Amino acid sequence: MFSRIDIRKIIVAHMRTIRIIGKGLDYWGIFLFFISPAIMATIIVCFSNINFEKSISNFLAAECIVGGFLFNPLALIYSILEKIKEKCPENDVKMQYAKEIHINISFSILIALVGSFFLVIDDLIVPKTTSSLPHYLFMIKHVINWVNYFLLGTFFLSLLFILNRIYILLDNDN
Repeated sequence: MFSRIDIRKIIVAHMRTIRIIGKGLDYWGIFLFFISPAIMATIIVCFSNINFEKSISNFLAAECIVGGFLFNPLALIYSILEKIKEKCPENDVKMQYAKEIHINISFSILIALVGSFFLVIDDLIVPKTTSSLPHYLFMIKHVINWVNYFLLGTFFLSLLFILNRIYILLDNDN
């Protein structure tokens, strides 16, 4: 029943793109893309008074717009894949980069969808004031805030990753 919306393939494929060519998994890449947003989210939620309650609608709009715009590079990558196949079918490096960019863009769209969902939950379900919250709602609010910060950091870093890979793919010197 859920095989039509199984997102595990996208996540696993994205994890496979975080590697050093010919050397396997890039542990610094894993640290950069997953551990550092988790550390950042933990520091912000636990040790600072940063609160983006007033900015949730702006974050939601920005994430939805950028996530929606990511469908355009997907179409661009498909056309690039066709051109690479026509011009030089033996160019495996560019073909591999184009496929990995497709995976990374799909992952970023997924992060944008999940992030938008949690931003809406934070905006609609969790009460705005934390001073009179019962302890369990206070903890739920912190967990949702942590998830929001983590997803925003992951989304930003994955966009930078995509930008760098598209630059490498389209660079004329390669």
